Amino acid sequence: MNRWGRRWVLWASMIIGGAACLGTVLSEDDYVTTLVLYCIGKSGISSAFVVLPLFASELYPTVVRGIGLSISAVAGMLGPVFIPLVNYMGEEYISLPLIVMGSLMLIGGNCALLLPETLHQNLPQTLEDGEQFGKQFGFKDFWNCCPVKPSKSSAENSPGEVEELNDLLAAENRKLHVDDADL
Repeated sequence: MNRWGRRWVLWASMIIGGAACLGTVLSEDDYVTTLVLYCIGKSGISSAFVVLPLFASELYPTVVRGIGLSISAVAGMLGPVFIPLVNYMGEEYISLPLIVMGSLMLIGGNCALLLPETLHQNLPQTLEDGEQFGKQFGFKDFWNCCPVKPSKSSAENSPGEVEELNDLLAAENRKLHVDDADL
């Protein structure tokens, strides 16, 4: 996640898991292949549930992060409420629950690409920062799977500020040399 970012890892885990779940339709007669695809789908679901809370915590501004994560957790707990109903649909057609879950994972994975990448970004601290976060995210960034880490001087200071700091350091050095000459 420190190289690829959170967005693409979330996308890949959801797409792999969703495709594996949907692939069970093609191999209904072969129980071994269905079981392997089921396990791959379950792995995709599990890895998405590892990445998702981390990604969500970085997207929420600090002032509302606790509330946002709580609401996200409650929304995530709706899944266990509906899973028995989805599994019940599988009594007539065994692959139907996997089709439903796989379709939802494919949709969710593609929606994850619409979120801004948080890797190498200053995270939002206030609500205003949260509103501005990701606004510069364009079509070029949409396809970028390896965000470039900005240099420290360009990320923290503007070019004018860097020049001003260099002038201050030069003035301090001149002052030190004059003081040393007086000794």
